[in-house]
Amino acid sequence: MKTLLQRALGLVVVGVVGSAVGQAGAQSIAVSIGVRETGSVAPLGQDGGTDGGIEWVNRDANIVPLNGAWHQVSFNLSTAQLLAFAGVSANSVWDGTRGVFEHLRLRNTDGLTEPLRLFIDDLTLTGPGQPNFTDGWEGATLGAEHIFRDPGFSGSTAANLIGTGSSAVSAAMARTGAQSVEMNLQFVDNDPTRWARVLTFNTDTGANPTVDFGGTVSFWIKGEVVPSPGSAGVMVVLGGGLVAARRRRG
Repeated sequence: MKTLLQRALGLVVVGVVGSAVGQAGAQSIAVSIGVRETGSVAPLGQDGGTDGGIEWVNRDANIVPLNGAWHQVSFNLSTAQLLAFAGVSANSVWDGTRGVFEHLRLRNTDGLTEPLRLFIDDLTLTGPGQPNFTDGWEGATLGAEHIFRDPGFSGSTAANLIGTGSSAVSAAMARTGAQSVEMNLQFVDNDPTRWARVLTFNTDTGANPTVDFGGTVSFWIKGEVVPSPGSAGVMVVLGGGLVAARRRRG
C-alpha cells in the first residue's frame, strides 16, 4: 500500500542501492594527544626532540562529531589527566616542565569502516610567561606534510588502518586563512578500540613541536565520513522519471 506521501507525489520506491539509509546516525571519533617528555628547551612550537616517555593527555575524552562543522579541541596540560603510554619513564605524571606534542590519537569509537576525511587548523600552544605559538598551515607548501605525518606512518597502529592514509597541506578548506591540513584515513573494521597514532615525529617541517606542561594545546578539527560510490541511495520513480535520491552521511 502506498503511503500518503507516495500517493501525493506519485512516488514509488523501486529499489535500494548500497547500504541502508536507516544506518545514518550520530558519527564521531575520540580525539586526544600524546606528549613526549623530552625536557625541551626550545621555544614553543619549535623542534623539542624525540627522546623520553610518552603520556596520553585526557585519553579519548574529547568526542568530535563528524558533521562537517569546525570543533575546537583543547587540553590544559597543567590539570589534564595523564596515562602512561610508552617509554620506561612514562608514569602518568609529568616529569620536568616541557616536552613535545608527539602524536594525535584518533580512536574509532563509533566503529566506522568508511573512509574519514579530517581538516585541522589553527594549532595554538601556550605557556606561562611565553608568547603564544600558532600555526595555521598558511606558510606551508601545498601537498607537503607539515607537523603531522600520514596516519599509517606509526608502526604501533598501522595494522588498524587500510593503507597509510594521507596528511597534506591543503587549500580545500580552512577555518581561518586559506590553508589547513587535510587528513584521510580508514579503519580496517568496526572494532571501536582501534585507533590511529598520527605522529609529529621528524616531519619535514613543523616536527616535534615543543609544549609547556603549565600551558595549553588547542586546535580546530572538522571531519566527515566519505560515502562509497553508490552507497546510501534509494532509487525512486517521481513523476514518471527515475531519480536517485542519495542521503549523504554527516
